Amino acid sequence: MKIRDEQIVKKILSEIDVIENLIVDYTQELFLDDEKTKRAVCMTLINIGELAKSITDELRSETAYISWRGISGMRDVTAHKYQTLNKLRSV
Repeated sequence: MKIRDEQIVKKILSEIDVIENLIVDYTQELFLDDEKTKRAVCMTLINIGELAKSITDELRSETAYISWRGISGMRDVTAHKYQTLNKLRSV
């Protein structure tokens, strides 16, 4: 693995830890009612997606079992359809 990819993967894992710490002990209802936490989690998902877009093709090939495209796509949904995500509360 290239040093650049290693740094990106470490940052992605760090961002995942951030989300886990933000939502520890949260129920879905509590999470959906907490606007600050929702926004923080969404921003962190955006960060993860941006990082995933920076992974080299070499690492993508070596880790084909990881849906890098799905991770990047979640970034796009989170960034561009945040209001749609807000409607999850009413589902």
